[in-house]
Amino acid sequence: PIAHPVPSTPPSGIDRWALPPGAPLRVWIEPTSRAAGWTPRHDTLAAEAVTAWAAALPALGLHRVPAAGAAHIRVRWSAELSPAHPGLALLHPSDAGLVGADVWLPTRIPPRRTASADALLSAVALHELGHTLG
Repeated sequence: PIAHPVPSTPPSGIDRWALPPGAPLRVWIEPTSRAAGWTPRHDTLAAEAVTAWAAALPALGLHRVPAAGAAHIRVRWSAELSPAHPGLALLHPSDAGLVGADVWLPTRIPPRRTASADALLSAVALHELGHTLG
């Protein structure tokens, strides 16, 4: 299981990124994983979710970077997420605002009668990234 601290939330309940005006918001996606069920398609679907958010919120300058250390948002893969909560987003706040976020996405997600596994993973990726964007 993934151990994680419960982040504090400011009184407003809304976190903002602690970035200088006009600074881009950088996302790293774990490019490969040994987690059971991972395939290169996972990377593609997560990247498509980043692209969708970048198009919806162009002012954020959201873009993918090749190194985890250069990213504000880090996306990783796990085969240990529960079906009831197939994704996880942890925000790392400071007094000035958000300084980082970690997202875990599932490597195994069963298809449903109404949606393919790809469609469900895309929805989870969009949802969890949305948590990091406010």
